[in-house]
Amino acid sequence: MLRCLPIFALLVAGCPASQPKPAPSGVGPPAAGAAGPVTVTLKVTGFRSEQGSARVALFRSPDGFPADYTKAERTWTGKILVGQLQLSLPDMAPGAYAIAVIHDENDNGALDLDEQGRPIEGLGLSNDPAQGRAAFAQARFDLDPDDPVVEIEMRYP
Repeated sequence: MLRCLPIFALLVAGCPASQPKPAPSGVGPPAAGAAGPVTVTLKVTGFRSEQGSARVALFRSPDGFPADYTKAERTWTGKILVGQLQLSLPDMAPGAYAIAVIHDENDNGALDLDEQGRPIEGLGLSNDPAQGRAAFAQARFDLDPDDPVVEIEMRYP
């Protein structure tokens, strides 16, 4: 029996679905003299087809990571072209993040799972942690304002 896990709420193509949430406890504004918000370029490669959409979620805490997009700080959706997706993620403050990308091949707004609860659609995570149940800590990265590019490779079962 095929199950689906909801992965997002009210995504709009290429635009944030919601206003940014306040930073979680322990993650405050940048220190005095620190760089301000930057635009991050997200490059995702390795999509096995152009069918469906790429769903992107930006997390600042482990809560909901990687598939509960309702708990993401921001979300985007994009069209896959020639096996790739490139998005600009604007107004990102320096700090710790993790990004999850889901290849929603059937555009049902869910990460499709098999009977054992494993994804049957593509999943890509920042830092490319080992497949399996990746933790936020494994995918976490510190935004570098001097090199605001994040590259993610899609993985399929």
